Amino acid sequence: MKSSFQRSLAIWFSLAIAIMIGVAGVIYSSFAQTIALDAWVVHTRDIIDLLEDISTAERDMQIGSRSYVITGDTSFLDSFSVGKARIAPLMEKLAKTIRDNPIQLTRAQQLQARLLERIDSTLSLIALYNKSGFDRARSLIVTRHGLEVSDDFRELLMEMKAEEERLLVERTQNVTDARVRALVIGGIGALLSLVIIGLVFWLVRREGMRRLTAEAGLSGANQRLSSSLQQAERLIQEKRMIDRVAGLLHSCSTLDAAREIIGKEVRQALPDLRGAVYLYRSSRNLVEAISHWNEPHALMHKKSFLPEECWALKSGSQHLMRTRDDVACGHVDTNVTEATVCVPMNIHGESIGIMLVEGSKNQFDDARLDLIRRLVDQIGMSLATLRFQQQLRDQSFRDPLTGLFNRRYLETTIEKDVSRADRHHQTIGLVMIDIDHFKLTNDRYGHDAGDIILKSVSETLRSHTRTEDIACRYGGEEFLLVFPGASLTVTCERAETLRQAVEKIAAGLKDGTTITGNTISLGVAAYPMHGSSWQGAVRLADQALYRAKDQGRNRVVVADAVPVGKTQLPEIEESGS
Repeated sequence: MKSSFQRSLAIWFSLAIAIMIGVAGVIYSSFAQTIALDAWVVHTRDIIDLLEDISTAERDMQIGSRSYVITGDTSFLDSFSVGKARIAPLMEKLAKTIRDNPIQLTRAQQLQARLLERIDSTLSLIALYNKSGFDRARSLIVTRHGLEVSDDFRELLMEMKAEEERLLVERTQNVTDARVRALVIGGIGALLSLVIIGLVFWLVRREGMRRLTAEAGLSGANQRLSSSLQQAERLIQEKRMIDRVAGLLHSCSTLDAAREIIGKEVRQALPDLRGAVYLYRSSRNLVEAISHWNEPHALMHKKSFLPEECWALKSGSQHLMRTRDDVACGHVDTNVTEATVCVPMNIHGESIGIMLVEGSKNQFDDARLDLIRRLVDQIGMSLATLRFQQQLRDQSFRDPLTGLFNRRYLETTIEKDVSRADRHHQTIGLVMIDIDHFKLTNDRYGHDAGDIILKSVSETLRSHTRTEDIACRYGGEEFLLVFPGASLTVTCERAETLRQAVEKIAAGLKDGTTITGNTISLGVAAYPMHGSSWQGAVRLADQALYRAKDQGRNRVVVADAVPVGKTQLPEIEESGS
């Protein structure tokens, strides 16, 4: 006979099996219900995503059409066409997806009608612009009907989204409740079964699992702590390095000084990588390298390139090429470069250039890319500040109309040239220039014409001077040229060349009139031959200028104080009449 223990054990096991079967049935039913509710949640999210896609397509269509009408750039029609092409399939998919909801289906039909009206009005707007231009097209943009259609479309879209978001909240809550019920029932059933099968065995097993979990958790925590400490140490070192770069660049007063610091400091920050820093030219039609480190291949391929050749400049964000199969920038030679990253230097929403970094695909992990971005941010801010300071200096030292240096710059700079000439026993050539009959030109053609002639003459002077020369607007239509190291003879020859070049100027006015026959009179002197100070030499050059005007203008005259030969200099003086 079976013992009472065995009978009790059999009864408990039978009871446990019955309970487990019942619990399993309830759990299965609960999870089946949860899966069905999950499907409805996914269904609702799909509808919301469709509505967002429809809104985006409609917005792309409107932005593209209006941008085309405003700018005339046909590339914006691509955005319009893409948005228009997406609307029909999206609406068809939406109608299929919400067919179980009659109210939403009715709204979808109304939404489609409004979209068709939007497409028709947009096509009419483009056609009207192509036919009659911007002003007529603008009148169609601001019509009340177009605004009402747009408002109806937005209102319908918001109503449908609001309804789906309400359903999403409701269905998500139902799923949560179903899961909670399933977990509660499963937990109770499992607990009862485990208690019946063997409380002691369960406790022993649970204790063993708890210890294993605790040991695994402790090991993982130690690893995470070690990794966090290493990461923190790396970030501290990188911050110190970036702070050092910032401090050095902050102490620079010129771009040339910054170039050397960038090359040296970035080489220390990224010793195993190659790269270069590029800046826009002032015309913004070309990007050229100003500094580099570790001889990047890109500089052997191109030292300057067009902005449209760089994906980072076009997109305004980082562009990474990990392998040669990825999309590469046009300024990168993929035959010799495995992986590159171009990071734009964006300052206040405007790009001033990029940093290009070359290496292998395994060298561009997230930590390295983060360091590069932070370096770019710091270098970009420093270079932008230097450029701004240079612009301020230019504004304070240059004449705004002609772009030549002003008298303030002349008085600030010429003292250095005089000191250098005194030390090395050199001369400084001085040429005082005045535009002939300038007042008559202003009276006849107007002051705008006078400004154009001033600019034309100034451009000629600038093109005939060296980097070390000073071309200065001395006042009104008078100019002063300073040629450090030039002898009196060389100064006269260069003055004559300028006189002949100005004779060839043809100044075009806004009304189509072309003014030719412009001439200048020039007075030449040299320091220290014509005075113990540069101011005295300038006064004698000015007197020579007035003699040139008295002798008939359009000529070069040398200051009297210098004993000049009787062949060469008089020939120069008489060459223009």
